[in-house]
Amino acid sequence: MKFRGFTTIVIIVVALMMSFQPSYAHPTPQVIKITQTVTPGFYEGQQVFYYTFFNGTPILSGGTEVAVGQQYRLVDADSQLIQGQSDLIAAGPYDKGYSDLREIIEITVPDDYEVNSITSVEDLLAQNWPQNPTGKLHNSPIVRTGTQLQGHDYDPLSIWINGEEHQAFDFGETPAQSAPIWVLITGYDATGSAVRLPGQAGPIIRQLQSDPGYSDFWRVYFVTVPEDTVPNSLRSYEQIIASGYPIEASENVINCPVIRAENMAIGYLNDAAYYITRIDRPDLPLDENLPPIYTYVYDDGVPLPDTPWVLSVGEGDDGYTGFCMRTHVLLASGYHTSETALLNDPNANLQPVGVVSTCAILMLKN
Repeated sequence: MKFRGFTTIVIIVVALMMSFQPSYAHPTPQVIKITQTVTPGFYEGQQVFYYTFFNGTPILSGGTEVAVGQQYRLVDADSQLIQGQSDLIAAGPYDKGYSDLREIIEITVPDDYEVNSITSVEDLLAQNWPQNPTGKLHNSPIVRTGTQLQGHDYDPLSIWINGEEHQAFDFGETPAQSAPIWVLITGYDATGSAVRLPGQAGPIIRQLQSDPGYSDFWRVYFVTVPEDTVPNSLRSYEQIIASGYPIEASENVINCPVIRAENMAIGYLNDAAYYITRIDRPDLPLDENLPPIYTYVYDDGVPLPDTPWVLSVGEGDDGYTGFCMRTHVLLASGYHTSETALLNDPNANLQPVGVVSTCAILMLKN
């Protein structure tokens, strides 16, 4: 992957996060919990959030495409997964042949295969067992063991790399082409690195998962704006084009799976406002151990407009999992922004709904 300097990448992702590249030669025996944070951006004027991964995925055709690796998945004669068996890849991040984007290749193993008895691609291919390239391209970045995703319930995967077990997240299928992302800058410094527009809340994208041309892999376009540009006055592709400001395509491509904007809500925890995921999950079984999330409603259960969601727990609190049980608030003396004030309101009529909802905190609302 060709970079225009590490500083440029930091600019692109709005001073995103700590570097988290794992060491493959000396795995740490003690698992350290690391949170992969979200980055804000804009889509059609609305704020969206996404993750960013830097693993050295090679680019092709000047940045319009990304290289595709291979991920081997073991199945039985009926094409059923071998339970407990981890997938295998041949290289780790920044190694030759590595890519976050990998085609799933199914390997049919004999009936007497012992689970995880083969832990390297070299040994696997030496067996000459039948192969079935599925054509399915999955975005599965390798991360340091112990990494968790801020604001999402993706479960990590275990993947074998040359006999060592590592952790990855599978964000599903995405094409090998890149999609554009526009970053507002005021110019370049003496080192050739782009200088981001101060105060701009994030870059601008044009596609979400349901839009034609979407990809998790974003090719960076720099938009040079005047230094006196009002931050966040440009929030959509249409505004960029209408502005007439010069646009320069780069060969920087970053892996940025997006969390969709329409799943966002404002939730309050102890009077502080956060961006949270807010998706009802009636498919999940009810769990009395899940904490409540409160929402103000009319008598018929329709949410009152412009009223807060109130969280009972946050990251680091006992019971926090990113899931809650919805509870309606029918009457109250006022609209509270903390559970304590709500529970102490004698007029508050609380009614559990019996529906599991996501309530994962993404980031503090500015």
